[in-house]
Amino acid sequence: ALPIFDYTDAILAIFNCFPLKKYLAAIRTKPFLLLAGISGTGKSRIVRKLAQMTITEELQRKYDKEYNGTDFENDRWNLHTPANFKLIQVKPNWHNSMDVVGYLTNIPEPHYVFTPFVEFIARAWQHQDVPFFLCLDEMNLAPVEEYFAEFLSAIESRAFENRNGEIVAIDSDKDPT
Repeated sequence: ALPIFDYTDAILAIFNCFPLKKYLAAIRTKPFLLLAGISGTGKSRIVRKLAQMTITEELQRKYDKEYNGTDFENDRWNLHTPANFKLIQVKPNWHNSMDVVGYLTNIPEPHYVFTPFVEFIARAWQHQDVPFFLCLDEMNLAPVEEYFAEFLSAIESRAFENRNGEIVAIDSDKDPT
C-alpha cells in the first residue's frame, strides 16, 4: 500500500475531522482529487499537511539544501515546502497546455522549456516510494478544459508506460503495490 495509508490515524489527529477519511478514500481510488470551497477554508493546508506527514528525511535533505534540522519527526510539521509538495498558482491567461507541460523554443537555440509542473512530476516519478502532492491553486481562474485537457485524459486512462516502453493499465480494483 502507499505510505500515506500508514498514517491515517495521525492525519485524523492533526485535523480532528472525519471528512479527511473521505479524502484518503478518494486518493486511494484515484490519484487526482479536486477540493472545492470558499477561499481560506484550508484546502491547500490539507494537501500540505498530507505532504508533511509522508515526506522522508532523506528526500527533504536531497531537495531542500536549507534544511539543517536535527529532529525531523517534529521539524516536518513546520516545513513550508516539503520536497514532495508543490503549490502552483493557476494564471488567468492559461489557455493551452503549454502553460502546464512546457514548450519547444528556438531562442537562442532549439530546446524545451520545462515548467515547474513537469519538473515536479519528474521528481515524483523518480521517487515512487513516497506520495507526492501537487496543488494547483485557484484552478477556476482559467478554463481547465483548455490548459489541463491532456493531463486529465492521461489520469483518466489509468495507464502508464513502464521502463520497457510497454503501456500498462492500472487496475483500479486492486491495491497499487
